[in-house]
Amino acid sequence: MKKQLVTTGFIFLLISLIILSGCIGEENNTPSELERFIGTWGETYGTEIVGNVTFHEDGTGTAYSSDNFPEAFNYNISDGKITVTQSGSEEPTTYDYFFSDNYNTLNIKSIFEIVTIYKKQ
Repeated sequence: MKKQLVTTGFIFLLISLIILSGCIGEENNTPSELERFIGTWGETYGTEIVGNVTFHEDGTGTAYSSDNFPEAFNYNISDGKITVTQSGSEEPTTYDYFFSDNYNTLNIKSIFEIVTIYKKQ
């Protein structure tokens, strides 16, 4: 009986070690605040894409309206807000934002409480 208890305990320990060793080296797959923005986002109006915006890692970006006229900008992300300065402007604008749909939808709220929805492209 003692031998069977020792064997059962050993098997339990072995299984536990195998399960725990699978956890070692797992990376945190949650993207950083900045990483969530990087890439191209399509501005939506209903189900239609009416423009897009691209955020680069270096804090710069380009917005294209429906007429494909590019507008360069600089941006900074901090404390759940994004501050955007249009190229040629000295006045930054700060917006609230939040992500949904597993970081595939970006919602940016203007100072007038209007939410613009962007879909990851």
